[in-house]
Amino acid sequence: MEQALSIIKPGDYNQQIKQHWKFTMSHQKNIGALGKKILGMVLAQIKQTDKQLQPYYHFRVSELVQISKTKNKGIYSDVAKAINKLSDVKFIIQEIDGKKYTPRHLLDTTAKENPTSYHASEGMVTIRINPALEEYFIGLANNYNEWSLASYMKLSNWYAMRIFEILNAFRYNQDEDGFNCHFDLDTFRRLMDLTKDKKTGKTPYKSVNLLVQRTIIVAQEQLNDSPFQFEFEKVFGENSGKGRKPLIGFRFKITGVAFERPKDFVQRCLNHPDTAHITSIFKDRYKFSDRFIKEISQMGREKLNELIQLVNLKKSNDEIKTTEQKYAYGVFKREFRKYTDEKIEAL
Repeated sequence: MEQALSIIKPGDYNQQIKQHWKFTMSHQKNIGALGKKILGMVLAQIKQTDKQLQPYYHFRVSELVQISKTKNKGIYSDVAKAINKLSDVKFIIQEIDGKKYTPRHLLDTTAKENPTSYHASEGMVTIRINPALEEYFIGLANNYNEWSLASYMKLSNWYAMRIFEILNAFRYNQDEDGFNCHFDLDTFRRLMDLTKDKKTGKTPYKSVNLLVQRTIIVAQEQLNDSPFQFEFEKVFGENSGKGRKPLIGFRFKITGVAFERPKDFVQRCLNHPDTAHITSIFKDRYKFSDRFIKEISQMGREKLNELIQLVNLKKSNDEIKTTEQKYAYGVFKREFRKYTDEKIEAL
């Protein structure tokens, strides 16, 4: 017999929720905003100190309504439909060598006791996460994105929620023009679950103007005056003949308070006791630029300290053939490139 979990009150949920970046950057099936919010309620119950997934997670629909400030009308009947969509979600786990692909459903629907379900009479939702995916939910050291539960749950459009997740993943990136991220058209369609249907051969929102209106513009409206308020630009390719240049992608710039100038970011790190020492090494010893320090900070302190130890080891063994600054820059640049390359890999 499984021990029943106590009902969690809204005040007991984590105020910040974490999602593995492979989920963020994967091709996700459009499960609607309500499906996203149901998953958000689960993520908000997972603690940093948890060693394994709970057998199941549950909450009352009234709690979801209270936290997300969702309109109550019709939501109780919509929850059953959303859970049905969630039960069909699966990810393809690809091995590093690319020779093995393993499909994994997101939810476990096989349990007889306390199964994934919705009890309408009690307004109770029970969710079981597939234990085979535990590593993507528990003990996330560096490979996650984190955001405010309240900010996320108040969004009412699936595309807005997806763009919110993606902007959060690249919040500390910035190119020379101040843009945080850019995607070619095919990648953007994949992230928005708007790729060509293999059965019908039709592409949803094939018109670029309609694609922009139904995804990016909606997200802009819902994220306006928020920390993730953003601007975007269309990217055009070269035209081989007469006519308009073809649209080949989009680039996004966070303009809300979530964006922080590299100089201000480094100064804040220097002023914080948990990050002052490691930041001073980057700044004073390795002579890294503020922008580079801000970029590599995404890898997390554990990974950064590991790389510092590697540089120290090579230095103590007199294995560095160039200056320590150049060697350190090469090490961190190479590892950050690996990190960002993996980050855009879909499960």
